[in-house]
Amino acid sequence: EKGDSDIKEAFEEISKLQPDLEKNLDNLQNALNEPEIESIFPMSDETFDDEDDDFHEDSYPTSTCNNDILLANRNYYAEVRSLNLEQQRVFWYVLGWVRKRKIDPSYPALHLGIIGGAGTGKTKVINVLYELFNRELHEYAKKNEDKVVEKISFTGMAGAHI
Repeated sequence: EKGDSDIKEAFEEISKLQPDLEKNLDNLQNALNEPEIESIFPMSDETFDDEDDDFHEDSYPTSTCNNDILLANRNYYAEVRSLNLEQQRVFWYVLGWVRKRKIDPSYPALHLGIIGGAGTGKTKVINVLYELFNRELHEYAKKNEDKVVEKISFTGMAGAHI
């Protein structure tokens, strides 16, 4: 028939490309007959224990990262030093509570209201205490994304600033 020779030729070419089933069966039998080596570390015998491969240039903190941390610390300590006497009393009281709470998680909860007239530094104290809680109580966050403390205000300018 018409094109019959082309079909036969194509079939012969495909037959040449088929795998050698006998050879594949022999390879499978050899693999199954090899003793199994069980290890809790797969391929541990094939890896090299070159510890230098574990260190990469991008593993170390960058100077930019270090500078950001130093700047944040510098700003925090400057804010603490700039508190007036009454604000410092509140700060040291809360810091004492935080340290006791870290030692004994059953230590009673802290309930604190920051009140005062306009310009008395309520927002400043709240911001310093917020940073204190984040620094001292960070281990209470279940994940890195969880907040340890939340700032709230009902009304007024402090509500806009905090």
